[in-house]
Amino acid sequence: MDEKSRFGDWLRRRDGAGKRKTRADGGMTRRQQKRQPHVEWEEKRDKREEYREQYRLWYDANRLLIGELASAYRVRMESPENYARYEHLQDRLAATNCPEQPDDEYRKSLETPAFWRNLQRIRDGQPGDYSVLIDYLRRDPYRSSSGYTKQSICRILKRAELSETEKAQIREVILQVAASPWERREFVEYARLAAARLGTSEFRAALETIDGWKARLVLDRLEQADRMRASREAKETPS
Repeated sequence: MDEKSRFGDWLRRRDGAGKRKTRADGGMTRRQQKRQPHVEWEEKRDKREEYREQYRLWYDANRLLIGELASAYRVRMESPENYARYEHLQDRLAATNCPEQPDDEYRKSLETPAFWRNLQRIRDGQPGDYSVLIDYLRRDPYRSSSGYTKQSICRILKRAELSETEKAQIREVILQVAASPWERREFVEYARLAAARLGTSEFRAALETIDGWKARLVLDRLEQADRMRASREAKETPS
């Protein structure tokens, strides 16, 4: 038997040629299971296609209002009247019942229209509720683009005037994320937030009990902030 024939014979043995294709109990073999259609995947695909069609119809029906809102967004900071008109158009658009994406109930419970409005107001320097942003970090949703949202929240909180209770809540969030096994892009912003606002001896001691690069990164940022603060104070002190 030549080499080609031996290879063909090996393929037939590997594919189970001449063997029974079902088990004695009537169940399918693993190879047969793999060949079955992925029913769950097909259902999700159908839901996504239905959502895209609903969204297209909604967008076509509200195209003018969306254009007005985009124009109002660009000039919203020029006067209080412009900002009030921008929020009024947001209310009108929210009342049109935009179709929601399927299979994302947990994220929908967090990223509500009120959440996005609160986040936008704080970005624009308007009064807002920081506890909503801290709660978003605490619940730590992991979905498409959620990392960018958490990065943005960390940058906002780094510049905000926070109460001691809010600072304690953020410390708990950072300890929770530092102890988790996940490696995500937003953790660098967590470390910068800690260095800017949260350095206490208790917080450092808690970080030292956590193994891993994330806890070390926060500690390094805290030490760097201390060195910069000491250098700045030394320059400001008259000789």
